[in-house]
Amino acid sequence: MQTYRIKNGDTLGKIAKKFYGDPQKYMLIAKANNIKDPNKIKVGQVLDIPFDQGDISDSTDLMTIQSQEIPIDRTTMRLPEGQYINDPNSKNLIVLHFTAGTTARSAFNTWVADSLRIATAYVVDTDGIIYELFDPECWAYALGIKGQPGYPNEKRAIQIEIANVGPLKRRGDLLCWWPPDNSFQTRWCHVNDDHKYVKASHRGCDYYASFPDIQFLSICNLVKYLCERFQISNQIPKDKINIYDLDWFTKYEGIASHQNFRIDKYDIGPAFDWDKLEDFII
Repeated sequence: MQTYRIKNGDTLGKIAKKFYGDPQKYMLIAKANNIKDPNKIKVGQVLDIPFDQGDISDSTDLMTIQSQEIPIDRTTMRLPEGQYINDPNSKNLIVLHFTAGTTARSAFNTWVADSLRIATAYVVDTDGIIYELFDPECWAYALGIKGQPGYPNEKRAIQIEIANVGPLKRRGDLLCWWPPDNSFQTRWCHVNDDHKYVKASHRGCDYYASFPDIQFLSICNLVKYLCERFQISNQIPKDKINIYDLDWFTKYEGIASHQNFRIDKYDIGPAFDWDKLEDFII
């Protein structure tokens, strides 16, 4: 993510025109910097300039827009001591999840309110912001595998939650996600809003919420960064990526998802573009 220091005479509109060519996109900058009143900015203030999601399409070569430095928020959603296991371990696995919710904050609040130490080291929000909840050398009970003494997969994995509602069910001309009470009655989108979902069958559901491009780019950057930092293999088992096989994945080193370790889990589902991730990190 780029940054910009406000100069005398600047407005958010002028800054938006400088970076996006369109002054009307000033709200992208306001949202990224939590600016409540766009008319109240200060000379010398440093702004984060987010990618414009509308400029990132399926045809975009993600390799050309990799960020030089991975922006990670390590303060906003930091879990307190006792909400994870402060026991550093060597890492050889990255596991991707989705939150089955709409925001990173909702996942964080659930974990903070729970004493079971269920959490992941990272959460990537829909706007692309990456939150580090605890040191990735440590671990928590994110996989929930029963019958494995010592939690070997939990300890060796760096786990990433992605804010995404996951499976959808059709109700007339609407697609709905699971609330309330797992009844899939909460509207997600109209069937005509085909940019908001992928139609693909997986574990009993035929529709899955899509991942915004700006969020997907952040996921790619984060996975690449973690592979390089911890010397984790960047391989993706393409022939098994949607398959549950606990024995095989317990021996596997590289990138996987929750559905590989639990037969009852949907994540990360068919809306996630493994081919693009592979192109980005290799």
